[in-house]
Amino acid sequence: MLKLRPAGDKSWPIACRNADLRKENEELDLSWAHLSYGDFEGATFTGAGAIKLNGAGLANADLSGAKLEIYDSYGESTIDFSGANLTNADLSGAELYAYSGL
Repeated sequence: MLKLRPAGDKSWPIACRNADLRKENEELDLSWAHLSYGDFEGATFTGAGAIKLNGAGLANADLSGAKLEIYDSYGESTIDFSGANLTNADLSGAELYAYSGL
């Protein structure tokens, strides 16, 4: 559902505070998603092998205290923020974890 939000749409607020955004056995792919002004405070992002936020619009998003966790039994774990718009995003207290060989 997050990937369906149009760019700059403030009438469709993202309220994912303390939410668990998870893909059990696959990558969590939010690449190019329009997540600006989203409330992800304390949210947990979990994926197998990768969390893709490349090109995502995260301007003014609140990611404070968020956890980004990757699990991969093959040892290749990636959290990709390349090309993401993080202008004024709050990443204070955010934690990134990569677990491999499980």
